[in-house]
Amino acid sequence: MSRIILVRHGESKWDQESRYIGWNDVPLLSNREDLRHIGNILLNQRADIDLIITSVLERSIVSAWTIMNNMYHSWITEIHDWRLNPRHYGVVQGLTYQETLLKYPNIDDITLSWDKMVDPVGLDNKQHPRHDRRYAHVSPDKLPAVESFKDVYTRVEEFILDTLMPALSKNHNILIVAHQDSIASILKYFKNLSVEEVVKIDIVLSQAIVLDYEYNTGKVVQSILE
Repeated sequence: MSRIILVRHGESKWDQESRYIGWNDVPLLSNREDLRHIGNILLNQRADIDLIITSVLERSIVSAWTIMNNMYHSWITEIHDWRLNPRHYGVVQGLTYQETLLKYPNIDDITLSWDKMVDPVGLDNKQHPRHDRRYAHVSPDKLPAVESFKDVYTRVEEFILDTLMPALSKNHNILIVAHQDSIASILKYFKNLSVEEVVKIDIVLSQAIVLDYEYNTGKVVQSILE
């Protein structure tokens, strides 16, 4: 039996401002009590974390550090995987919700859909990940200029099959700190959720969802860490 602890990163200034953050690297705010609380619960439960996996964005990585520091487990092996990044929001990245409504009055339909998306950024736009050295090892044809939820699921599923499942086959307990759509994609895979179900999932900042997973049978039980 393995335990997968899924945590959405803590709050940033852009979260407070209701901006579409996407792949922008926005730091966490200094108040991280909710993340420390998760660490305290795991410490009290004597949780045996074998591996930490995050996206390559600071708000994900620092959130994981905050949790593990409160467990006195900063030495645990970490993996930073770009496939756990949030959805790339193309030309609206950095805009507030109100600013985005002026360009896309149907933005809510796009955000809550499976395969709709806004317009992509151009290859020369600084918002394109080809200009960020952390993606230098990624094949250029995999770097998005914009994404739908479906696109996020496709790359997360690849991560699950080639990185997560081998660790679960060893009955490892894994802390994954990521983002709304990448965590929802993991839930879709393990719980066999429909498209209609997964687009309705709302994961609040600093929320921890626990999946107890039996590798041999595929049985999974979900709970909330409180």
